[in-house]
Amino acid sequence: MEPRVRATTYYLQSGFIFVCEICWGWKVLILIETLVGSIDSLLGGGVESRILTHIYGVAGSGKTSIALQCALNCMSKKWKVIYIDADCSFSRRRFLQISSRFKNLDLSHFLLISPKSFPDQSDTIDSIDMLVKEGVRLIILDSVGSLYRCSVGQDREENAYFNKELCRQMAMLLHVSEEFDVATIILNQVSGTSLQKSKIDYIPVAQQVVDPWCKVSLRLERLAEPPGRKAVLEKHYSQPIGSSAEFSPNDLGAS
Repeated sequence: MEPRVRATTYYLQSGFIFVCEICWGWKVLILIETLVGSIDSLLGGGVESRILTHIYGVAGSGKTSIALQCALNCMSKKWKVIYIDADCSFSRRRFLQISSRFKNLDLSHFLLISPKSFPDQSDTIDSIDMLVKEGVRLIILDSVGSLYRCSVGQDREENAYFNKELCRQMAMLLHVSEEFDVATIILNQVSGTSLQKSKIDYIPVAQQVVDPWCKVSLRLERLAEPPGRKAVLEKHYSQPIGSSAEFSPNDLGAS
């Protein structure tokens, strides 16, 4: 017999919260707004807790800006954020630019971790469950494929190991997300292109390893004309697949 479920949606000052009451207890699903209205609509309200959300695109497509807006939105609600800077490209200047939109931020709620190698990334993710116990509501991995791509080569056995290790990292992040009601954003680069129906599609790094673990996948594109950026929903368990929205980058993030 399946458990009976009652669901109620609440709009609170602290954000949009979906509460699902199951017969053996309460499970709270939190939607963290990206603060880009068109993207939040695509996602059904924002980035959801308890799942992995995959956001990928070419350089300069707005991935990091959107992730930082989610992080700062969390911090404005007194929630904590873990930002894993696997690219080693975190810009303090950009962070402060976007944070100027918010008031009374506690910067101690932003934990920045910068792994230097793929094994270091594994160690960071393996210990992340110890960190999320301290009121963390969002984990951002930027980006999942950077150190992985530096590690893979021509040796098939070594590549099989790296694929298995990346798969294990994704499993750990999903476990932490589910166990602690945390939202997790997986940012990713593109590794190449494919031609589908006379249209060029970008392929994310390690797609066959990363994508199966993510319930939501969002592709970001650069446009030649204003507003300059486009988001395409490639995977979602409840929203229309293939729907898209345009947005604009600016000095204070994206809108």
